[in-house]
Amino acid sequence: MTDKLPLVSIVMPSYNQSQFLEEAILSVLNQDYRNVELIIIDGGSTDGSVDVIRKYADRLAYWVSEPDQGPADAINKGLARCNGEFLGVMLSDDVLCFDAISRKVTLFKARPDLDFIYGDIEQMDMNGNRLFVRYSNDLPYREWVRTCTMPVGVHSSLWRRSVMERVGGFRLSMGVATDWDFFLRVGLQCRMKYLPGIAGKFRCHPNSQSMNKQLLWTTLVPQMYEEYFARNDLPKEIQVLKREALANAHLYAADLLLDHASLRAMVKELIRALTVYPPILFSRRFGKLVLLCVGGQSLTAMAKKIGRKLLPREDHMRWDVTGGKAGEVIIDIGCGHGKNKAVWGIDVLFEVHPDIVADLEQGLPLADNSVDCVYANHFLEHVENLEAVLSEIHRVLKPDGRCRLFVPHFSNPYSYSDYTHRRLFGAVTFRYFTPTHFQRFWRKVPNYQSGFPFDVTYERLRFYSPLILIWPLVVCLEIVVNGNEFIRAFYEYHFCYLFPIYGIQVEMRPVDKVGTKLEEG
Repeated sequence: MTDKLPLVSIVMPSYNQSQFLEEAILSVLNQDYRNVELIIIDGGSTDGSVDVIRKYADRLAYWVSEPDQGPADAINKGLARCNGEFLGVMLSDDVLCFDAISRKVTLFKARPDLDFIYGDIEQMDMNGNRLFVRYSNDLPYREWVRTCTMPVGVHSSLWRRSVMERVGGFRLSMGVATDWDFFLRVGLQCRMKYLPGIAGKFRCHPNSQSMNKQLLWTTLVPQMYEEYFARNDLPKEIQVLKREALANAHLYAADLLLDHASLRAMVKELIRALTVYPPILFSRRFGKLVLLCVGGQSLTAMAKKIGRKLLPREDHMRWDVTGGKAGEVIIDIGCGHGKNKAVWGIDVLFEVHPDIVADLEQGLPLADNSVDCVYANHFLEHVENLEAVLSEIHRVLKPDGRCRLFVPHFSNPYSYSDYTHRRLFGAVTFRYFTPTHFQRFWRKVPNYQSGFPFDVTYERLRFYSPLILIWPLVVCLEIVVNGNEFIRAFYEYHFCYLFPIYGIQVEMRPVDKVGTKLEEG
């Protein structure tokens, strides 16, 4: 059976991690994908690691314990020993998820054009308790470079052998940043793909190389970017990012220096960023670091709080999904990756790891009158049968329950240009589901469907612009437009295409759990 499966080679560099080594080894050997070879390169450990390795020697493709020049040297030695069609690296204090390899190999078979696949990473403490999940993304490579961010983790990645032939190995001169440097080179020359789902678990502990050598990143990352932009094979669309990317590399270093209370060194990095690219002064990242430097955590937290209340940021265009009182059942429909642990997340995509996998148009696996609150942010625009979805929400809500929805407005260009959106919404769309006809001024909405009637208890038109300079205007406009129903209706009818409405925030409550049909008014 295993002969028909492509061989996958995993290299594990190790040095004095005996406390976690056995768990790391077993997480590779016990994968649900059966054709895996594990190669361990130990750097001459003195803490009993070799005894752990010998315990599993008969299940290893190769192992050695000898002095080396660090993780990059160990990884390169291991890669030279690999026989697999697909390659990966697994650190000796981390854990590989049970299905991490099989899911990636399946995608590689379906997509021969892909060279490199990566996923999400769970961060845990030294005892294996989950701290949080670092969700990755499909951010374009150009944005990786420009913003000096790296959504790829070595623990969550698998790549074809041909990648090594094109890119080369891990560079020793990059030290603890050798994986970031490797991924930068891979992204430049290879086709990478994000596969949602937790693939590996990164352990945070005092002896972790990534944790106890963080200050080295402050010099290595700017150096890495200098060397990257010194290449003569960069496409023009990357070359033009040089100054902004180098400035963001210095801001990255400044952020790390702040964590270590090295304020003088941090200020130097901020000045370097400004020298390289003066417009960085107006970036949110620079402003945040200056606030932290001058006022510390308390002033920054206060500024954030004020900003969340006043500034019309795009990620605030939604209901804030929060847990309720003790004993309340709250569900978040279409939760995606950002699920609040205090609520039940429901999504049709298994890959985002919701609490319940369900297609709402086919019904919810929940009892009648069992839910206190339903959240649905940016979800209803994707459904074909709105009536079926609202009927299910009405069914599961308790008589005193509430439903909080956020949908894009029909004037929002992002809404009508998104091919995944199946329907458009206006200010009175949800009035069609009220138990009697709705009439305000010239807008008349007859009773449309009373089998699952709701009462609209809150309604607000939300505005947003990516242009920071006009945010004060946007804030004032939203306050004025939402002054009363007449202004909302008047603005939507006459002016919404001059300055589009971003979305509609609505709260509804069920008013009739029996479902008596009413005549049109």
